[in-house]
Amino acid sequence: RQTLHTHPSGRAGIVLRGQGRCITIVTYTGDDSDDEKTVTTHLVPGSVFHIPRDVIHAFETDEHQSMDVIAFHPDSDFGPTPNDHPMINRTYVDGVPAAEINDIQTN
Repeated sequence: RQTLHTHPSGRAGIVLRGQGRCITIVTYTGDDSDDEKTVTTHLVPGSVFHIPRDVIHAFETDEHQSMDVIAFHPDSDFGPTPNDHPMINRTYVDGVPAAEINDIQTN
C-alpha cells in the first residue's frame, strides 16, 4: 500500500492492467462538526477514477499483485529522473513534500 498522501491539484486516471483499490479519506462538513469517512474504490482494467485536490488517498493491491495506471497530472512539472519527476514533486505526506521523505520513495 502506498503512504497516504495528497496533491495540490486533482488527479484522474485509468487502470490498464491488474486490480487494486483506491483508498480516500473524505471529510464531510456538518452543522456542528466534521466527519471523516474512509472510502474504498475497487479498480479493475478499464476503471476510470478522479481524486479531487488535497484529498488524502493511497492505492493498494493484494500481496504479490500489481496494477498499472495511467494518471493525468494537470500541474505537472519537468523532471525526467527517478528523484525529480511530477509524481514526487507534487506529492505531499502530512504537508511535507515526498521528495524530502526518503523512506517512501521507490528505487
